[in-house]
Amino acid sequence: MKQFIEATLRPRIASSVSLSVLLIASLVSGCGGGAGETASGGAANFASASSPNPAAATPTSTPPSNTPTKTPLTSKAPTPTSTSTPTSTPPGVTPSPTPVVPTVSLSANPLTVNADANSTLTWSSSSATSCTGSGAWSGTKPLSGTQSVGPLTANVTYTLTCTGAGGSKSSSVSITVASAKVYTLDADWTPNSDNPDGYIVYLGATSSTATNLVKTLVKGGTDWSPQAPAVQLSSVTVQSIVGSGTQACLQIKAYNVGGLSAASQATCVNLP
Repeated sequence: MKQFIEATLRPRIASSVSLSVLLIASLVSGCGGGAGETASGGAANFASASSPNPAAATPTSTPPSNTPTKTPLTSKAPTPTSTSTPTSTPPGVTPSPTPVVPTVSLSANPLTVNADANSTLTWSSSSATSCTGSGAWSGTKPLSGTQSVGPLTANVTYTLTCTGAGGSKSSSVSITVASAKVYTLDADWTPNSDNPDGYIVYLGATSSTATNLVKTLVKGGTDWSPQAPAVQLSSVTVQSIVGSGTQACLQIKAYNVGGLSAASQATCVNLP
């Protein structure tokens, strides 16, 4: 039974270690004494196999460390993080509407007139709080409206500027005065037998519209001729009444302290 146990123990690593220690111990003892001492020394060394030899156990050199060397970290200043202003409107905040640029319209009727004739301006605007005229007119104007201009003697330009929260806007219109035809309308008549104190001359584009007073002759005036009364009317005066018409019609009335006489028969002439 005992031999079985020894046979079983021999393959163990612990037995191999013990034998190695025993051999080393024997060699050391052999160096110090004779052969007789080797046997006893071997027994002594066997006994010491249970307690390790301090000289043999002490390592002669320090084994390299397996611990990895730590490289010290270099401190870096933190990089600032850039921030951007949000472009969207924060919740709950209503964005302000973009102001609208005003609009303005200005027109004239007619665009071409005879000398000393009138024209009518018409205008309107939107998204404006005030309007101002410049050019051939001036001053504050309503935001919309009409205005008669004239009598006109030369070409003119009217400008209207309207201003609002979104800025200002202007509109202009030009009126052309047609080249006036220069002439003189001569009229004469037979004197009234009632010794009048004067005559009144009426003008119109037709015989039925010859009711516009254009001239008064007064007894004793520089243009008074009791024997041959007559008047001269400039083309400017005629055109101011008949416009672009091709004829002019005259009527005459006499007056004195008793009042006005009946109108003469209308006489019409063709204009140049």
